[in-house]
Amino acid sequence: QLLQGRAAGVTVTTNSGQPGAAVSVRIRGVNSISGTSEPLYIIDGVPVSGGEGENGVASPLASLNQNDIEDINILKDASATAIYGSRGSNGVVIITTKKGKKGQNSVKYSTFVALQQPINKIETMNLQQYATLQNDINRIYNINAIPEFTDPSSLGPGTDWQNEIFDTALTQSHQISFQGGAEGISYYISGNHIEQEGTVIGSGFERTAVRANIDAKISDRIKAGISLTASRVGEDLVFNGSSTGVVGLSLLNNPAIAVFNADGSFAGPGLNDDFRIPNPVAEALSIRDRNVRNRILGNIYATFKITDKLEFRTEFGGDFGFNNRNTFTPIYQFGEILNENNNVVDRNQTTDFVII
Repeated sequence: QLLQGRAAGVTVTTNSGQPGAAVSVRIRGVNSISGTSEPLYIIDGVPVSGGEGENGVASPLASLNQNDIEDINILKDASATAIYGSRGSNGVVIITTKKGKKGQNSVKYSTFVALQQPINKIETMNLQQYATLQNDINRIYNINAIPEFTDPSSLGPGTDWQNEIFDTALTQSHQISFQGGAEGISYYISGNHIEQEGTVIGSGFERTAVRANIDAKISDRIKAGISLTASRVGEDLVFNGSSTGVVGLSLLNNPAIAVFNADGSFAGPGLNDDFRIPNPVAEALSIRDRNVRNRILGNIYATFKITDKLEFRTEFGGDFGFNNRNTFTPIYQFGEILNENNNVVDRNQTTDFVII
């Protein structure tokens, strides 16, 4: 959102409505047919490769607190490849975070609370319209009439599946920062926590991040500093990638089917339902998919002043990621759709290291 509409030749789009979803950044259009067209991100000197990630949610910037950003620069065309080689072929986005300033000690706290809800739902048939359509189809193909649909005008509106899977979502964010400096040292330290519920039930995103930028003048000829951020991102995922996703199922489902049975269990299609569309509410609330990503990103540097016009700088940095994804599919029965074999737990752990 910081980039949208502000940089010529740069297109920013959100891949999905999933909270914390990845964004696609295109600099000078799509540059690859089969590979990624995402740019290279440089965050305080540490390269972070762009990518849309699995299910479009693994954004390389999801762990970055936007309140910590001082400025954003974009390199295009040959200027990018001249510095970063082939990794910069899709362009480079250089992000610099805030630093401490001598004599400007401050403590800042900011927060916001917001509500989100879908406003343009797709128009579908209610139960009366659906019953009328089924009666017409049955007459055309000489199929026995459904007794419950004999008088459509006596029926109620039925189940509005879009209303059932969408909900008003709460977003809240809290940010605190300490910035300042004294003789020979400057600092910027911040902490941020954000929680975002998804407008689709069962989905959500949360992030806790801590950043420390410290620069120190050790002597007249030696300077050193550290730029470090640590974050923990948690995502509650709901599959919504096609017609078999939660939103797709809500558009295809029968308004004559209830969400719950009389005993409180999830309802589903019966034997006389030719299409057997699964209950999307049951899919969203019964199947658990939790993805937790821990990340440490930063670098340490030292500068040695050799002469008045010559300095030597050395630095060590890296991007370290520790990811855990747990999926739980229980034994269930939604009408005539059932999984009676076993409860299934799928655990996936990955570790990523990039050292510069």
